[in-house]
Amino acid sequence: MLNRYLLKFDLLFRPSRCLSSPLELQLEPTNRCNLNCGVCLRKVKKQEAADMSFEDFQQIIDKFKYLKLVTLHGWGEPLLNPDLFEIIGYARQKGIATAFATGGSLLKPDICLKLVQSHLDKLIFSIDAGESPASDALRKNSYLNEITDNIRYMAGLKKELQTPFPRLGISTTIMKENVRQLDKIIKLAKDLGIPEISFHVAYYPNRYLYEELGVDQRQLKSILDGLTRLGGVLKIKVRYYKLHGGGSKPCQTGWFIPFVASNGDVFVCCYQQEPMGNVLTEDFQDIWNNRRYRAFRKQIKTNPNDTCRYCNYLHS
Repeated sequence: MLNRYLLKFDLLFRPSRCLSSPLELQLEPTNRCNLNCGVCLRKVKKQEAADMSFEDFQQIIDKFKYLKLVTLHGWGEPLLNPDLFEIIGYARQKGIATAFATGGSLLKPDICLKLVQSHLDKLIFSIDAGESPASDALRKNSYLNEITDNIRYMAGLKKELQTPFPRLGISTTIMKENVRQLDKIIKLAKDLGIPEISFHVAYYPNRYLYEELGVDQRQLKSILDGLTRLGGVLKIKVRYYKLHGGGSKPCQTGWFIPFVASNGDVFVCCYQQEPMGNVLTEDFQDIWNNRRYRAFRKQIKTNPNDTCRYCNYLHS
């Protein structure tokens, strides 16, 4: 309880030294992926292919005292990690909820059954278009009709086994190719029986969002407001982040939810290039308030680095 109060203090005042420890963690089980999506930054991030081992996951999780949720995705497809179900099981044993996003193409019947039996809390499908030709073009090596078949199978299996888990959702990346056709994804969610969908904007290195989308801030807000209204009509919960410049405080990630890569490197978020430390060789609390982390928290308030400067969530 004390840590929760300290977290509220940290998010309100944004000190350079955090008093609280994270309640949430984004952890990357693998940076390997079976897809080749046009907007994905895997193309520009130079990384050696790596899976996080179950033993490394155990070591990392045991260093976080107050975790309530670990989101098991990063720059790869989580289902490619051979230890994924052991990882989910260990988190559950520790009382930590788990969720991850998937491209959906690897969800064969045996994998679906394992996911249901693992008591994964939430499974999010990354879908960027509501119709097959457009979706298949955006997410190369992936076929929307196959993915929707997998989703229907998963939903049927949950019903057969009389379990609410994993809860299903859709996550959509807004980009110039789909910005004016996002309503079709909400209609697809309705057809699939998925109760919620979240929209987030693509990140373009060294370029501002509105230079890429072909719509200005007012137009994008109007589009998103329209999606919210459509979601209300169809009884689909629609979420989206505030727009660039939508608040006076800097992005809360530096105080709230660190990103741990598959090799143990700790980053402020998945877009940052410079690690703050490595949790496999250092104590997390030492990393959380080390010189680099404190300097970042100070800098983002006044003179954000290039990665943050072009991020749509700089002020959120």
